[in-house]
Amino acid sequence: MALMLPEVSINHASTSSSHQRLGICLLLLGLLSAIALLVWMHQQDTARQQLEGEMQRMQAPTSTVRLSPKESQLQQQEMAAVRAAINDLALPWQSLFMTLENIPASDIRIAAIEPNARLGKLKLTANAADIVQMFAYVNALSEQDIFSDVVLVSHEYHPGQDMPVQFVVEAIWGNQ
Repeated sequence: MALMLPEVSINHASTSSSHQRLGICLLLLGLLSAIALLVWMHQQDTARQQLEGEMQRMQAPTSTVRLSPKESQLQQQEMAAVRAAINDLALPWQSLFMTLENIPASDIRIAAIEPNARLGKLKLTANAADIVQMFAYVNALSEQDIFSDVVLVSHEYHPGQDMPVQFVVEAIWGNQ
């Protein structure tokens, strides 16, 4: 009688239920990630389309508004005033003040500086102790490179004051 050995089954590809659960969980996690990515891409595309629409609206020519002649004239006057203010701000103030400060004139007091950007002129009102100092100062101004056509416009004598001679000088002002 032959002895019978029990039958042995070897299965190297075990299909335990824990491995199946892990695989299903990973599959579901991947699907959820893919869905979330698709939703995010859709939101980004919608935002991009909105921005492109806004950009096209901003670049589109705007309709012109018809102004009455009075309104048009007022707008032109406002624009001219803005241009004048910009021209005044663009003047070479630093070089002007440095030039005026470097002129040797200890007995001259500058009372007012009035630039006119439109005409390129500078009007200077000052006081001096005497006429000789006034003429020396006018001569010193005319020797400066920043000024041309320096002219003594007027002068007045007021006796009894500390600086009795008041005078006005005009010059063409610009970088030359």
